[in-house]
This record gives sequence, structure tokens and C-alpha cells, in this order.
Amino acid sequence: MKVLINKELRNIFLSSHKNHNHSLNFFLNSIDLNTCSKCMKLVKQFELLGNRVEVEIDDSNIKIIKKIFCNTENAFIEQLLWIAIFLPEV
Repeated sequence: MKVLINKELRNIFLSSHKNHNHSLNFFLNSIDLNTCSKCMKLVKQFELLGNRVEVEIDDSNIKIIKKIFCNTENAFIEQLLWIAIFLPEV
């Protein structure tokens, strides 16, 4: 699935030599299912400023996002990628 994400966020992935799909997958497989979706509902608005660029999100990641959060909106996936960049790539 193609999504638009903040250009600088994409550049941070590139400059840190992290693959956005791998980082997203690591995050999705590491979350505490009992608390994560509840905590994500606490966020009323999340917006990264700046231009957007298109990236491809693996279908396997989209299926996990849909299963856990029931939300595959562009802005939500961008938020998940913003969280995923903080984690080490293992």
C-alpha cells in the first residue's frame, strides 16, 4: 500500500540506513497489545509538518495494522512510522 509520509521522516530513515518496513514490522511485533491500542486512542491529533513523499508499506504490515488498530489511514501509518524510527533496527 502506498502512503504519504513526511519527507524529513523518510530522510531520517534513509540517513540512518533503516528500512521503514523493517522498522515498522519490528515495532508492530514488539508492542504490548493490551496497552498500545488504548494508548493510541489517547491521541486526538497527530501531524508532522512539512512536505509529503510516497512510500510503499508491505502488505504484511498493513494486515497487522488493520488487525491491531482497525485503522490504515495515511496519517495513522505515518504516526506509527514516527514511533518506529525511535527503535533500534534488529
